[in-house]
Amino acid sequence: MGKTRLDLASCHWLIKKIRKESRQIAILSAGVFIVAFFSSFLSPQHKPEAQETTRALPVPRDEALVIQKLPILSDVTRPYVQVYDLFLDYAIHILKPDLIKTEDDLLSIFSRKMELIKLLLEYCQEPFERIASPYRKDSRWPALEKELNILGIKAFTAEDYWAGLSDGPFLEDIVARVASIPCQLFIQMKYAQTESFGGEYPYMYLDDEMKMVEIGEKLLQSFPDSKFTTQMKDMLFDALVPLTDVHEVGSSSYIVGDLSRRAYPGMTDISQHQRFVEDYPNSRFHDVVARIIGSISTISDQGPIYAVVTDVCTSEKEARQVVLSYLLQGVDIPHILTDSGDAQRRYVAYRFYTDKEKSDQALKEIQRIKPQARIRVF
Repeated sequence: MGKTRLDLASCHWLIKKIRKESRQIAILSAGVFIVAFFSSFLSPQHKPEAQETTRALPVPRDEALVIQKLPILSDVTRPYVQVYDLFLDYAIHILKPDLIKTEDDLLSIFSRKMELIKLLLEYCQEPFERIASPYRKDSRWPALEKELNILGIKAFTAEDYWAGLSDGPFLEDIVARVASIPCQLFIQMKYAQTESFGGEYPYMYLDDEMKMVEIGEKLLQSFPDSKFTTQMKDMLFDALVPLTDVHEVGSSSYIVGDLSRRAYPGMTDISQHQRFVEDYPNSRFHDVVARIIGSISTISDQGPIYAVVTDVCTSEKEARQVVLSYLLQGVDIPHILTDSGDAQRRYVAYRFYTDKEKSDQALKEIQRIKPQARIRVF
């Protein structure tokens, strides 16, 4: 299964990830999770009323060109004034890219694309599902996909059903012409993150995450004061999670995230981490990953878990910042743990084991630099 084609179970995993990161939008309809890249989370109860209206605004210049080049999207969005106006404004800049003359112009268009994806999901969910339905055999679906691709928007399917939209490459010639190097790297990193989504087991292949780390390191090294370097750090953390927040269950299974003992959906292949160590010897994260897999956190299928906790945080956001800071400093403290008794609190951990003696040894190791570290039983 390709990474841009999701099954329903993968959509279930993605919505859990999206809720945690608050960087995408997810809408539940008829049992299908709808996913969009770089938008805010919108739960079903917060979905606005989508009322059909008649356009009261003046017909914009070049509307005829947009209708000619993108007839299906024009028909889908026309009933909704807010969506249609933004669609026309964005589409004409894609069809006439010479209108984009500066990096600020490019970033403005990029922002409008993110807003358009959000509005398409809020208002146009039903026509997308109807056109994409394999039972209806609507001949417009391939053409609709092509129109979305023209706009730099990717459509996802789940078992042949439409499942959502995400950001995709667009205006590559214009990006190369008007964008600064850090801006280009930032955009490349976003596209790599888009490609990292999907698959039944999303952590089995980490090529895109490794690419994101490589790009992030270029920004950190060459453009440390750039606004794009600051903005990319959340993406960098997302890429580092499957490479660092990994543990062994039993003697042969490797799982990404928290204290999970379940193979689905967090199972990964430790050979991916070994390949990172081999292929990226100059990475600032090379030694961190090498130490993590060299003394990997290990738990059995049952029993209490003894975690070597270094920090207690009041939110997921705070914990992410703490762990990223450690990793950037070359300190191998990678785990963020939750406790069912406290939904908000997060525990940052160096290692964890079901073997109490191993936990005691790990505690002695990390107390050399984190003397406040303590063992907490989960």
